[in-house]
Amino acid sequence: MASVISNNKISEGIYKTILCSPDISAYSHPGQFVNILPSYNWEYVMRRPMSIASQGDDNISIIYKAIGEGTRIMANWEKGSQVDLIGPLGNYWGNYQSSYPILIGGGVGIAPILNLHTQLKKDYIQH
Repeated sequence: MASVISNNKISEGIYKTILCSPDISAYSHPGQFVNILPSYNWEYVMRRPMSIASQGDDNISIIYKAIGEGTRIMANWEKGSQVDLIGPLGNYWGNYQSSYPILIGGGVGIAPILNLHTQLKKDYIQH
């Protein structure tokens, strides 16, 4: 479970949600994702995989486009709402110490790239 810290529209149909989830924040790495249950209503039982755009200070953020019923429900989450999520899931980018990473992404697919960019800056790795 996580609680919604903020849920803001950052562009037309694009949202950034910050969720308080200390365990996921502590153990996630760039390239990983969470599976989110948008609603407890049985009509919307499918979880949505969402890349983690940032993590730290007990929080994670996701960036998504509200295009279907599930993500439209997510776009209406209010501060303090409780969200059922599972994560962190998936593999993450490994050792990039001996390379010069080039980061390419676009649209809402930029979320994991933003997370990697932040980690590379923190590790003083040029990219």
